[in-house]
Amino acid sequence: MPTCKRAFLLRPRTAIFILAALIPFSGGGTGVQTDLGIQLIPIPVDVKPAAGHFIITPSTVIGVNDAAAEPAARILRQVLGDVMPFTPSLAATGGSDGTGDIQLVHDAELARQGPEHYRLEIGADAITLGAGGAAGWLNGVQTLR
Repeated sequence: MPTCKRAFLLRPRTAIFILAALIPFSGGGTGVQTDLGIQLIPIPVDVKPAAGHFIITPSTVIGVNDAAAEPAARILRQVLGDVMPFTPSLAATGGSDGTGDIQLVHDAELARQGPEHYRLEIGADAITLGAGGAAGWLNGVQTLR
């Protein structure tokens, strides 16, 4: 008899690239409607659709390459654990390339742009959340939420 593994698809089914800055808005937390038909918070500066999707499974690991990203990684782990029947693992601080299926990495270019900027790339094999500091990682976690 075939078995069924539980997995969760991170929507949308289209991979997205986001460069965002926290832009104040009012609207009861509803976010902004993108051309992809999804709402995102914080409001993205740019969204570039690409083919593919990422599936979150019980073996998904969240990793960081900078100790400053660990609080945001723990929040993401809790957020995902609250909505799934499993909680992803949290890897120890890794090297310069990050470790894990969902990677929170330091990005010096984004650090120069401002503390709230982040870049979110969702592909078939990994999710990479690059930021220059805590505010950027937390904004990216909010978008993934």
